This record gives sequence, structure tokens and C-alpha cells, in this order.
Amino acid sequence: MNMMVESVLLAEQATRVLRTCLRDLGTCTLAILIDPTVYDPWDELCADRPVQMSRARIPVRHEDVEPDSSPYLIWIDDEECQERLISDVFRISVRECSAVSVAGRGSRSVCGWLPIPGGLFRDASELAVLLGTRAVVSQASERPLYFRFYDPRVMVHLDDILDASQQGALIHPLPVWLYLNDLGEMLSYRPVESSKGPMEAFRLRREQFPALECIAWLPDLRRQSKSWAMELPPDDAKLMRALRTAQMRGLTVQEDCSVYATCSILLGEQFYLHAYVAGAIEEAAERPGRFASRVAGLSDEQLQEMQRSSRSEQLFARRYS
Repeated sequence: MNMMVESVLLAEQATRVLRTCLRDLGTCTLAILIDPTVYDPWDELCADRPVQMSRARIPVRHEDVEPDSSPYLIWIDDEECQERLISDVFRISVRECSAVSVAGRGSRSVCGWLPIPGGLFRDASELAVLLGTRAVVSQASERPLYFRFYDPRVMVHLDDILDASQQGALIHPLPVWLYLNDLGEMLSYRPVESSKGPMEAFRLRREQFPALECIAWLPDLRRQSKSWAMELPPDDAKLMRALRTAQMRGLTVQEDCSVYATCSILLGEQFYLHAYVAGAIEEAAERPGRFASRVAGLSDEQLQEMQRSSRSEQLFARRYS
């Protein structure tokens, strides 16, 4: 299918999903979250616009975020009256998704469409302040983390990382958060409703922070996987599981975890039982990066031996499980 035609169809599908959601919630008010870190579409959206637009910066209180380059909200009081603006935003967002799909990398400036039920917020600035409080999380005595939960490439994995109460607290009191995945499909982040007392403040548990690191490493590993000699490259879920397994084995840095994930998928999940690997993992506990360098120095014969060993272990496990 022609890429331009496909982009138009994706934008139309996303528009239908958005309008259905607004109708179900009985509202025509909408906020669109923009992250200008790599590309700011503001001037593009403002061009030839008959009505002057305004934006509300999200106050992210973190040393890595400059106030003038922080995310912002575009507030739309009436979705039908701003149909052209919304279409332009969808066009930009689908264009960004296509860049990610083709090149395996790319920024996502358009991060979410947030339907606003009547009376929930007075204006965009009130919602912006609330979202700012969720964008920075503490790690005990460590440096606070800039939690870019609103990035679609992060949000798509949150259901697997956060529990039900955390999912609700993250976007509360918003009922739903709409976003496009990397394929340009409109998805909804809609926490399960809970009637168990008042909503608690959003917090991450210590053991959840490593999973967030894996999300940041995933794009690089996804690009690498396209060069692997496989009939179909592994999906993101399989790559994430492999990265998380590497962390559970004691590896801590991206280079080590990515090499572990690559070997796990190409050689078999039981490859870590081989003596070569066990020794490399032990060394990496004291010298991060050592695992990757040790594996890089293995001969083809050793790698083939590890693959045969892994297959034997998997066959044994299936036979006697």
C-alpha cells in the first residue's frame, strides 16, 4: 500500500477512535500533549491558523528539563470546531510513527490525546501542574528520575510494569489516555476502575526502576534484531522479556543486557547455563561491560557449542516438566 494512502487511513482510524471516546464520555473538550525535546511542531501547527493558539507548559521540576523546552498541552474546548487542528496533529503524529517504523528510530513529539469530561479541570494549566507531579519519581536516596510516562514508546509497556492501583494513580482523575503506537494505531491507556477507598499518590517501587531502563534500551535492541538471521524478528514483548531476564541474572548495564538478550533469542533461553556464560556473568557483577566483551571474544565453535547445549537443556525441560 502507498505510504501516503496508508498514513491517511491511519489518521482517519485514529480520528474515529477519538470521536467515539469523546462521545462516550459526553464531552467535546480535549487536551493534546506535545513533547518538543527533539522536534517542536508548534510553528507548523500555528501556520495559517485563523484562530490564535495557546499552550500550557507542564512544569517538570527536574534538572534535565529546561522550562522553555518542557512538554506542553494544547487545550481544545470544542473538538468539532477545531477539526482542522486535530487533523493536522494526527498527520504529524502518523508521520512520526512512519519514521519509527521505517528507520527504527525517531522522535515522538505528539504524545497523547486526553479527553476532558465536563468540569474536571478549569483550564490547561491546572492539568499541566498535575501531570508535572507525575513526571518526576524518587529513588530513595538516589537522583530523582525524569519519568517520561507520557511518551507512547513508554506508555505502551506500562501495563506490564505497573500494578492496577499505580495505573489508576498515574493519570487520575483522567478517565483515559489515547496515543498512537509505533504502527500508527490508536491505543487507549485506561486503568481499571477501583472502588477501594481514595486514590493514593503515584509512586514507583524500587524493583520497578530496572524495567524502565529496559524500555529505554529497547529501541536499540529492536534495530539490532532486524539484522539477525531470523524468518521474523522478535516482537517487543519478547525482547523486553529477554532484557528483564538479563537484569535478573545480575547484569546491570545496557551493553551487557543487550548482548545477553541477543544470545538468549539466537542461541536459546538456556544458553546462560553454559560454563562460558556463567563465568562471564560472574565477572560482570564486578566489572559492568565485561559480559559483552567476553561474549564478543567467543569463537564460532564456542557459540555453536552453546547453542547445542541450550537446545539440549530445553528439550530436557520440556520432556520432564
